[in-house]
Parts: sequence; C-alpha cells; structure tokens
Amino acid sequence: MMTSNNSSRQVIMNSNNRERGEHWRTVPRGRNSPMPNRNFKGGQSGPRRLPPLRESNWYRVSIPYGQKYERDFIINTLLNYIAPDVFVPIYKTSATDASFYIDDYKTAVALQNCDYKIKMSDGFKLQVKVKPGFPVYDIDDKLKERLKQAMVKRYVQDTNALNLSKFYLDSDLRSDYFCALFHPVMMMTVLDIVAEHIPNLEALSLEGNKLQNIERLSILTKKFSKLKILYIGDNKELIVYVGTELPRPIVFDMMDEPAIIPSSQRMFVQDAKAKEIASQFLQQYFTIFDNENRQPLLDANNEHASFSMTINTFNNNKLNGHYLENRNLLRVNDTIRREKFLKQGRLPVVSLISEMPRTRHLLNTFTMDISLVTQTMMFITITGYFQQLNIKEEPIRYFNRTFIIVPEGEGYCIRNEQLHISQPSQVQLKKLHQQLNQLNAQQAQSEMEMLRSGKVFPSISLGNYTKMSYKALISQQTNMNLEWNLKCLRETQWIYDNAFAAFQEFFKLGQIPSEAFAK
Repeated sequence: MMTSNNSSRQVIMNSNNRERGEHWRTVPRGRNSPMPNRNFKGGQSGPRRLPPLRESNWYRVSIPYGQKYERDFIINTLLNYIAPDVFVPIYKTSATDASFYIDDYKTAVALQNCDYKIKMSDGFKLQVKVKPGFPVYDIDDKLKERLKQAMVKRYVQDTNALNLSKFYLDSDLRSDYFCALFHPVMMMTVLDIVAEHIPNLEALSLEGNKLQNIERLSILTKKFSKLKILYIGDNKELIVYVGTELPRPIVFDMMDEPAIIPSSQRMFVQDAKAKEIASQFLQQYFTIFDNENRQPLLDANNEHASFSMTINTFNNNKLNGHYLENRNLLRVNDTIRREKFLKQGRLPVVSLISEMPRTRHLLNTFTMDISLVTQTMMFITITGYFQQLNIKEEPIRYFNRTFIIVPEGEGYCIRNEQLHISQPSQVQLKKLHQQLNQLNAQQAQSEMEMLRSGKVFPSISLGNYTKMSYKALISQQTNMNLEWNLKCLRETQWIYDNAFAAFQEFFKLGQIPSEAFAK
C-alpha cells in the first residue's frame, strides 16, 4: 500500500515462511528512515547475527548448493560438528539445494549455529539455514499403497490392534515421505485406509505423533464402531475432546523407599548343553579374533555367512577405525550402500574382519545370553569391553555381538553375525574399573589365604579361553613351538608377563635349546 505522501510510505514485507502459513506483515518506513544495518564496514562483512529461532514442532534445515554433496556426507559432517547432539533427518533434495527436517528445538538451534562455520574440502563454507517448517507431499495412489504396506506390519491380528505410534518415523516411509498424522489430510487418509481394510478394529495407538488436539478424532466413533482402546500418550497437551475438557490425569503417590531391583546376571542360559557348546565355540572365536592373523576364522563361518557392523555415529570421530563400514540403518538410507555394507559369504566376511583394528577383549566383562536353541540353530548374544590396540592410547570400547550358529560337520559355524560398537560413557568406564579392581582384589585375597594355610599354591585357575589367548599371544612373541610355550607358561603359573620375561632372560643367556623353535 502506498499514499501520495512519500514521507509516510509503507513497505509490505513477506515473512518468507509459507510452509507454516504465516501472515504478511507491514513495516512502516518514512523517507528519512535509515537503511537496515548490513554490518558493512569498508567492504568487510561483519559477524553474522542470526535471528532467534522460535519454537515449533518441526524445522526445515536447508543447505544452499548442498545438492553437489552426497547426502550421508552432509549429515555426518553436521553430526560431527554438533556432537554429542544427534538427529534423525527426513531428507529432500532439489536442483538448487539440499534440505531435511527435524523435530527438536535444541538440535535446530545447534544446527543454526553451524552456518558458515564448517569449511568443506573444496574450500566452500557450508551454509545452514534453519526455520520452522515441515515437508508436504501430494497424496496419490502410490503413497496410499506405501501407507498400506507400512500398516500391514503394524497390525496385530491376534488382538485386532493397530500400532501407529511415531508413524512419521516409520522405516518403510521415512526415506521417501513425511507421513505426519498431526497433518489433518494425512490423518484422514490413513484413517480411511484403516476403515476400508480393518472396519472392526478394536485397539488403536496414536502415541508420539505430536498431536496438539484430538477434536478431529471424533470421527473414530463413526469409522470404527467396535473400537474399545485408544492410546494417545506422548503427544502435546491434549486439552479438548469434542468441546469437553479432559479430566486431570490420574497420578499415584510413590513410596520413598527405593524399588528393589534384582541383581543382574552375567549369563542367562537354560540349556546346559547349549551353554557348553556356545562357551567352547566363543572361546575359540575370540582367541583367533584377538590374534594378529584372523584368517582361521574362515573355518568358523558358513559358506553363506552374513556379517554387518554398526557404530554410534556421534562417536565416529573416536571410532574412526571402524567407521568406513558402519551400517547404521538410521543413517544409511541408500539401498545400494546398505547392501554394500552387508557382507555375505565366507570370504567377504573374514576379509572385513581381518581389516578391522587389532583388539584385546576383556574376558571378565563378558555377558552371554542364549535366547533361542533348536536342533538347527542357536542364537547367542555377547556384550562386554575390549581394547583397541592400533592406536597409542589403546582405548576401551563397548560391544554387543550377536551370533546365529548352526551345526556343520562335527561342530558349529556362524550363519549370521552382527556387531555393534560404541564409546563407553564415563559412568560405564568408572563401573568397569571398579569391576576389574574388585576381581583383582578377590584373586589377591584368595592367593594370600592359600599361602597362610600352608597349602601348595596351584597354578592360577584361568579359563580355557584365557589360556588359549596366552598361548596364541606368547607364540607370536617368542616364536617357540607349542610344547615349549606351554612349558614356559606353566612354570610361571600362567602369569603372562612373568612367562615372557623369563623367555627374554634365558634367550639372552643362550639357554633355550634349538628344539624349542622347531615347528
């Protein structure tokens, strides 16, 4: 709008936020009004002042010219910069930029602060623009078909229940669509599909979908006459239901006394025979894995074995020795790369394992669960800690490893293996050190009691796996044959440091016979 008096001219400015449907705003500006401050100082641009980001349910993060970089490269670069904050993006690209959407205000602010602060390998400083907004997709027949497929896996026929919780994060939809149920059109489309295929639905969960009110859900009584249960927790405050205030939530007074939690067990195995088989198999496996040469693991893997590895992406700077083969499905959405990172076949599996950093697993930290045992397979889960030996600090890592082993010949071999590695937190490290100190103290006390009793002190009762580890390790250090390595270890009560020190002393004196090195 403009009047004949230039001194009272008005400029209509667009807020440039059409995705959220904001109104246009007017800013009065007279003839003598100063121009906006652009921080222009003798041709040098001053520090950028980012406008405060208002809170919203969703934010659009755009990367101008970002389409020239690979999607995972951009996401991982930003994750590294804002660590330990993490986000799960809903990604889109166009001819001029790359963009993705997130649903956390704190993360949005952290990403906004990345603007012009990350220098790429080509010298380009990454621009990161953040504003409230969420993606919108045209609902066509193709999308409806994808919605049907996603809901099939969420339906439980036995209870006649459909779980639509956090539907916008569905793994079958997230890579291509943004199916947010707080969007009215999307909600009605989904409910129409459900009503068409499951008209007698009895239970429905809409938890975690960022719903702000449930007035529109009154349609449920018309579409599902037999609906008995509706879960709507973990949403925004839902204060209105068909014009009626919801009652105050029911709360319970808890006792001040802390709850008694059963102590954890390091092993859960109901089948004694399965325990024996799994223990022997894993002893051999980790003995070889901690050895410099991992090629013997070829015999431990089935011809059609599969292997995949994941790491926590916010630790990838600390776990760089493993990062290149990270098959974290929350980060790797490209189907070709997912298939590439899934190693299939004995040779590809052992080839990858052989390229991984050297390790020393801390056996006293292991836990083992055998959750499934049949005549044709066994499902084993191992957790614990190991040291990475290829760098100076030899840091401690935490791992979770699952094996599916199957009978083959006179023994067992691996059909499927999944490995997850993470950087332990300070709390975990503190607990680990306490655990190791306690074990060392218990062993020292046991030795003192036997000495005081005047009993002959036997060799330290190490597990077979530990002895195998020591034999493999000292063989590499001394190059002696098995018989003499065993002799050296037994005479030093299986104390590895003492055994190796004894070898060095007698070797320097020339007192080790030549037959000790005959293989």
